[in-house]
Amino acid sequence: MYRFESQKVWSMDLLTVLVFTLLTGVMGYSSIPPSTSCSSMTPEHSPSAQTTANPYQLVISKNTYSPCDQIQVTLQGLEASTQFRGFMIQARSAADSSTYTTYGSFATATGVGNPCERASATHANTGKVDKSSINLNWTAPNSDVGNIVFVYTVVQNYATYWVKQQSSTLTYLAGAGTLCNTAATTTASGYTEGTITRPTDCGKVISCFHDGCKGGNCEFMLTWKETGDDILFSLACKRPQNAYCAIGLSKDEKMGDDSVFECVSNGGQVDVYLSYNSGRTNSRLDQPKFGLSDVTTSSKDGVITCNFKRKKVAPSNTGRRKRAASDASTFFDLNSDFTLFYAIGSASSGILIKHSASPLVSSQVADFQSIQEIGGSRTGGNLVKAHGILMVIAWMLLASFGIFSARFYKDVWPEGFEWFSLKRWFVIHRACMVTVFLLTAISFIIIFVHVKGYSEITDSTYAKSHPILGIIVMALTLINPIMALFRPHPGTPKRPIFNVAHTLVGVGAHVCSIVNIFSGTALAAAKTPDNVRIVLWVYVGWLCMVDLVCYIYACKTKPASVKKAQTVPTAEADGSPAGGDTGKMPILGSSKKGESFELNNTAGDNDSSFQQAGVKSFKVWVLAVQGIGLFSLSLAVIIIVAIGESDEM
Repeated sequence: MYRFESQKVWSMDLLTVLVFTLLTGVMGYSSIPPSTSCSSMTPEHSPSAQTTANPYQLVISKNTYSPCDQIQVTLQGLEASTQFRGFMIQARSAADSSTYTTYGSFATATGVGNPCERASATHANTGKVDKSSINLNWTAPNSDVGNIVFVYTVVQNYATYWVKQQSSTLTYLAGAGTLCNTAATTTASGYTEGTITRPTDCGKVISCFHDGCKGGNCEFMLTWKETGDDILFSLACKRPQNAYCAIGLSKDEKMGDDSVFECVSNGGQVDVYLSYNSGRTNSRLDQPKFGLSDVTTSSKDGVITCNFKRKKVAPSNTGRRKRAASDASTFFDLNSDFTLFYAIGSASSGILIKHSASPLVSSQVADFQSIQEIGGSRTGGNLVKAHGILMVIAWMLLASFGIFSARFYKDVWPEGFEWFSLKRWFVIHRACMVTVFLLTAISFIIIFVHVKGYSEITDSTYAKSHPILGIIVMALTLINPIMALFRPHPGTPKRPIFNVAHTLVGVGAHVCSIVNIFSGTALAAAKTPDNVRIVLWVYVGWLCMVDLVCYIYACKTKPASVKKAQTVPTAEADGSPAGGDTGKMPILGSSKKGESFELNNTAGDNDSSFQQAGVKSFKVWVLAVQGIGLFSLSLAVIIIVAIGESDEM
């Protein structure tokens, strides 16, 4: 008894560690840091701050300041893929940055707050959201206060953060005076955002694509007009420095396989580039201005504008280009019609960082040879999320639990402990697998309705296998219950063949489904953050660990009488005694025949009765732990899929 109690305590400790690991990633101050952290700039987390090299940088748009000057401050990773969740930024004296004295002020912005009594900028209600960068507008003090540095703390996750890092030094501009003059005060009193209005000749003389322009004020405006062999484009959007807006040309209503032109602001300089979306990856052509001419750009009051001509058809004889830019696969022929995507995001040194909001999709295809006015709406993705969530419930939770009960629990409950006159393991197994079939079928129908039939994914990664594996999973899920309905009688020569086939089809469907869940999270349409795959790998490790424990425990506790019994005919793999069942009721029926107990104790087994009782209690406890573990991991994935990627700007 002591041995089993010790194992319970040890396993409960293991479960506690697992649950704590899953929960700590979402703990901490996700809304806004407490005011008690303002002076030290240290998160009130239990782990210590990192002493390794800081993978982030704080970039300022100027190296000098004058009274009431406005300067853009950008926090970003040294690499575009490096993200963070929380931050705190303060402008302090370069001579004594350890003293809690701040200068200037930060403009209000979405997702930015200040819990301190002095000027600071921190995350607000976005502490659980991974961010690639944050752009802030800082107004300098109204007099010369000496050299200034921006001191910042950045939080990568609950346990990983860097405290009181510093930007480059901001020096006072010589000859700038000592106080704000009236004009400077007027312009620096608040950030004046430019406006984008709808042209009066939209849909009459020129074609337009916009967000609806509520109240006459547009977030962006794309216009175009055919001019011989070219299309004259003009794209205007409300974006700060070190940001971009882009238009994608798609042959369908899904992202991936898109020709893109970008309007990018880099430190006040704006330029136009051509790129291509392959799945979730965007990369510029080797000649990023291929086919472009008459490029003019501007940036004023938070509005960036790009005017340019683009050839309808790729010019020939221009040399080597990445993925053969002259090929229609990367440089689309504008004589064709396309669905338009509008995306925005941050940029680092002129290089795009993944768009921070769901793209806006045109309500109709664009015909560049005609005059149109097209609106757009954000891509919903609710059906895609529903498809993913149903598959997670079906295969991560129910299939895993149902297969586990059939594999290890045929010898746990003795005669007299049936449910509905059936073995308990069989009731669990059948309930789980029937529900798996129903959820898989519903999910299968949902995604086919969403994509309007079969959708081939033109990605270069393993994610392109997703629809193919999905069809295989659906087929195997349908085949297995049909096989069970027509199973051979116990004791017949074909029964072992059925047992092997039934197991292989079931396990094969389970493996394919889990691989497909991995690939599904990599698709652009899923809009799931990359860290969901960490939870999926934990799930795979959990399955392997629990199965290994059960196998080892079964070998250690198997009584001699059972080992001897294995040399003579025994029960079938589903629990049916060899030759003792007429087999007239199928596996989906309700007869107790064909479901008798595998490897029951017989007379002469009394010497191992205590050990058998121990096996029963331990396995029941493991079954409960397995259920809790699978439920927790599945719930974590469901929450991540449901929330999706941040739409924060």
